[in-house]
Amino acid sequence: MIADNNLLCTIFEAIYDVGNGSPSSVYVQKEFNCTNIILGFGKSQNQTNPLYLHCEIEIGSFSGNWRIWSDNQVVLASQDSFDEDEFNRQLREIKFGVIQELVMLSPVDVRAIFEGGVMLDFVCCTQEDEVFHCFLSGDRVVSLDPIQGWCDENANKAANEGNKRVKYV
Repeated sequence: MIADNNLLCTIFEAIYDVGNGSPSSVYVQKEFNCTNIILGFGKSQNQTNPLYLHCEIEIGSFSGNWRIWSDNQVVLASQDSFDEDEFNRQLREIKFGVIQELVMLSPVDVRAIFEGGVMLDFVCCTQEDEVFHCFLSGDRVVSLDPIQGWCDENANKAANEGNKRVKYV
């Protein structure tokens, strides 16, 4: 899985290039039947809504399943039945700290490990949508799709071409 490791290293290095490795923004958005989670790193790019700050680098999942571990127990997960406000209140109580590592748990699952034992798992439970994504500088998007695997693309170009994806080799 050299491609996986190369992409995870690229994402990890980009996070440290824009800051100290601590998320500057963490939030959940509920859309349709999905609970999206986004962690932003670096400077905020959008000040219009202080809760939903877009940052220089963002990792997350728009429709995949995720769970946050702390002290060897799940403390928050995408399938919890909270409303958006309660999700965000609970997220603010979690002390993520500095990201220590990004690892593959399986060919379709990713874990972000933070100091102090907090872990965020992006877990594949369906073949219908991405498991994990990272928005990098220059409109670059790296994502993990359960069928296509890792994709590396230009966000604007993909949107203009009907979301054609380039498989990472």
